[in-house]
Parts: sequence; structure tokens; C-alpha cells
Amino acid sequence: SPRESCLSSFLYILVCSGTFQGRALPMLASACPGWVCYAEKAQGDVVLPYIDTTRSPQQIMGVLVKQCIAKELNVRGSDIYHVSIMPCYDKKLEASRSEYANELQQSRDVDCVITSSEVIGDLLPALGLSESAFASHKREPPSDLERLLGNCSLEGKRFSSDGVSGGYADYVFRRAARELFDTEVSGVLEYKKLQNSDMDEIKLVKDGKPVLRFCRAYGFRNIQNIVRRIRSGTCPYHFVEVMACPKGCTNGGGQIRARETSGEDARAMLENVNARLREDYEFSDPASSPAVSFAYKALGCTGVASPGAVSAFHTSYNAVKDSEIDPLSIRW
Repeated sequence: SPRESCLSSFLYILVCSGTFQGRALPMLASACPGWVCYAEKAQGDVVLPYIDTTRSPQQIMGVLVKQCIAKELNVRGSDIYHVSIMPCYDKKLEASRSEYANELQQSRDVDCVITSSEVIGDLLPALGLSESAFASHKREPPSDLERLLGNCSLEGKRFSSDGVSGGYADYVFRRAARELFDTEVSGVLEYKKLQNSDMDEIKLVKDGKPVLRFCRAYGFRNIQNIVRRIRSGTCPYHFVEVMACPKGCTNGGGQIRARETSGEDARAMLENVNARLREDYEFSDPASSPAVSFAYKALGCTGVASPGAVSAFHTSYNAVKDSEIDPLSIRW
């Protein structure tokens, strides 16, 4: 549910922002599996060292379910069937990565990924439910998962006013400004649009010089622009929030599409969704969240750099040859 996925997003941004210092820059966000797959297949070792090794929120949730929840229920991870509902078909490929399989328990962190469009187009009809009945269904708190995670609900809470793709750049920017330059950045961040509407940047200026320069690059034409700059050694950014889909995750390939509307109407509907996401939220700092503290304790983590955290929240990326990929072997 949104409540539980918020927790894994909070953990993701804490780990991601906590590893910003002392690493190769620019730091490239790793939450988008389409981008990660492209980097592994097409860019190899030139770009991979710059990608953050933090597991995506989906895969962090898998760790919580198959380790914390399984322990609380006194069952094996393989006894829990974990389904993730996502706006992106590439999340299916992400869940199938070998890094996210536990051979000892013969279990994957995420067993099945269903896109939101598949929920509406396939799952509801199979269950004999209408969209209106599904939309009007009332959530009955607390869920078993919330209870096992300490009754720490995070529904409707975010660490950024930008909910289009998670707001990861926002949080890392604020934390870096505070910890590196003793500067508190409050209010809505004002990004400057660049060559198109899917690429913008923000700077922190001290004594007339930019000391932090962050970018959000959505869609492959902008990703390729960033990659070319990295390859040529001319990338001016310290952090890049990378998303494969133009307009970000709310426009993901697995999202529910507008029906019988023109392209202009569809764009207007998307912007309306994005505007509502920016307005309808309650700010919550992950660093002071009781839910995050509970999850750390349950996983035996003492901090983002502790051995338990490295094992639970980090992964690795490797250059992949086309011949090594067999999409037909994936079963859902």
C-alpha cells in the first residue's frame, strides 16, 4: 500500500543522501530500473561507477517483507508471496535480478510486480470488480504490515513537495547544503528549466560561486546528454535525478492511461495529477521518522554505513552483454 512504500522511499533517500559525500561525482540516482538497465547494457564501466548503489524503494520493501516481516511472523521468507504494484514495466525486470534472490530460502525479495494499468485492465475484471467499486473501497487501518512495523503509518507523508518521481534530488540537495555548507534550504525549491521541460537544475551559491549544482533529467534524450558529458569529463553536476520516462514516474509506461482523449487532453490530465501530488501531502523528515527507526532496529542496523545496512540497502551493477539477457526466461 502507499503507507508501506512510503517507508521504503524514506529508507532509500536516507541511505542515498548519506552516501553522497566521499564518492565519485556526479552521483546518479538508482531508483529507475529502466535507466539502470540502459547504463549496464549501453554504457558499461564508464558510467556505472557514478550510479548510486542504494537499492530502489521497491527492493528495500522486499528486504523488509522477506526479512523483518517473516521474522515477526516466525515464517520463512519463501512462505510470503510479495506483490508490488508499480507504474513501470521495468520494475518486473528489476525484481528478477539475481542480486535480489535469496538462494538459501529459495525466495525473491519481490515475487511479482503488477503495473497499475494491469490492475485496472486485468486484475479487476478477473476478480469481477468495477473500477468505481475499487476506487470507493475504504482502507481499514491498521494493516498487519503496519502493526508489525510498529503502527507507524506514513500514508500521505513525503520528504519533498515534488511527488512526480519521488523528490530525491530535493532531499539530497537540502541535506548536502545543511551538512556541507551549514545552509538551511527551506520552502519549495526553484529549479531552472534547461533545453526542454524534462531537464532542469538548481544551484546553491556561496560567495558568488555555485557550490552545489543538481539536475533532474527525465527521458532518454536528456539521459544521453548527461552521459555524453560524463564521458567527456564536462558534467557540471554533483547529483542527477535520472528517470527513463519523460515527465517522470507519473507518466510511467505501466501507468493508467487517459481514455479516448487527445494528446493535449492527456498532457493536461497528467499535469493535474502532478499538481495534486505537489499539494496533497504532509511533510515528514525521514531522519526523525519512528517507522524508519523501527525498520533499522528490526534489520539490526546502527546507521547507514553499518554492515547490516550495507547488506540490506545496497546492491551492485555490472556491464551486461546483450547475449546474456533472456527476457523470455522471466515468468510472472
